[in-house]
Amino acid sequence: MRLFVLITVTCLFLLVGLIAPNSTLLLFALPFLCLIVLSLAQSADTVALTATRTLSAAQITVGETADITLTVRNDGDTIDELILSDICPPELTIEEGENTAVRRLAKGETLTLTWRVRPARGVWYFTHTDVTVSNRVGLMGVSKQIEVNGQIRLTVLIQPEKVSDITIRPRQTRAFAGNIPASLAGSGSDFFGVRPYRPGDSLRHVNWRLTARQPDALFTNEFEQARVADVGLIVDARRRSVQLADNNALFEQGIAAASAFAEAFITAGNRVSMLAYGDVLQHTIPGYGKIQRQRILNLLSQIKPGDSQIHSTLDHLPTRLFPPKSQIVLFSPLLPSDLPALQKIRAHGYSLLVIAPDPIAHEVAHLPPKRIHDRGRRIAQMERVILINNLAAAGIQVVEWSAEQPLEQLVRTYLRRPHGGRR
Repeated sequence: MRLFVLITVTCLFLLVGLIAPNSTLLLFALPFLCLIVLSLAQSADTVALTATRTLSAAQITVGETADITLTVRNDGDTIDELILSDICPPELTIEEGENTAVRRLAKGETLTLTWRVRPARGVWYFTHTDVTVSNRVGLMGVSKQIEVNGQIRLTVLIQPEKVSDITIRPRQTRAFAGNIPASLAGSGSDFFGVRPYRPGDSLRHVNWRLTARQPDALFTNEFEQARVADVGLIVDARRRSVQLADNNALFEQGIAAASAFAEAFITAGNRVSMLAYGDVLQHTIPGYGKIQRQRILNLLSQIKPGDSQIHSTLDHLPTRLFPPKSQIVLFSPLLPSDLPALQKIRAHGYSLLVIAPDPIAHEVAHLPPKRIHDRGRRIAQMERVILINNLAAAGIQVVEWSAEQPLEQLVRTYLRRPHGGRR
């Protein structure tokens, strides 16, 4: 802009000086011409900068900080004024340090910037940096983008909340010992039934009370086997169902519950898989142990609400990704249009548990106290009660979760099997 003004003024001096004619005006234009020539002598081709970026950690958990270091080396001629601005995702807030600098950079000299961020859950990419090079005259700056040693990714994983003893009853279990009742007699801790005594049975399990009533026979207690099972976790990432007045708070509540349930099921030895159902499908194959835990946490860090015409309802939910007769846990606020799809999943032989964050409470919290809002809340609650009752009639367990209620309390109240007996 300054160069344009200078060229305009110089042209006016030259034009008036030639028309007048006036040699004084022509002499006034001479210094401006020299400044213009000096400014145009520096072009983008003469800028030779090399940049490298490093992260203190490529993967952190929510609440932790990461240090980002950018080093720029001048491989060309001396730069009188360098304005450096590293491109940072707009969602990240810098806690310490600066990602911008203005200084002179001699040939072979390096400039290092370090700043610290505390990012939220997600995957954050750092690609290039912006530089503006100006000469001593300061009339013309050359702006360009510098690629910084490829694309660097910072993954922020959610820290799963510790919950335990989540009771599920899948229609089919696996052959390995675990903590899920298998509806089969064998070694276990929960009473299952009584049968006639057979040679080899432990005398500790003899039912002496029943034997005393029938002296001619001996009876023994049976216990229910506990095994592991296949568990499929589904996160509802449809924007129309999870994004309300408080933006993504409802969605983040479901993500937190999904991570806690995945941690609990994997710790118990179950084979767990996860599906994110939104604008695109993201899926992890069934697996065990720490590797599967890491896969699920990586998937949860990438999920964002999205819209898709195909996935606007649960009708196209790919249940074949989960083993037959396994346990499916859906984390969704639920929409009235989801009822037929969930009934269909249940009819296909899956046990279905729905953890439903309460969308009405989230929405009402951001509305002013008016009578019309109170009426709308009561109508919405009645519709939701009807939806949950219809799901319960289809054999689907729905647990409503309020944002004020801790997840551990929710599990202890609704999903924990009483000790010493079957539920």
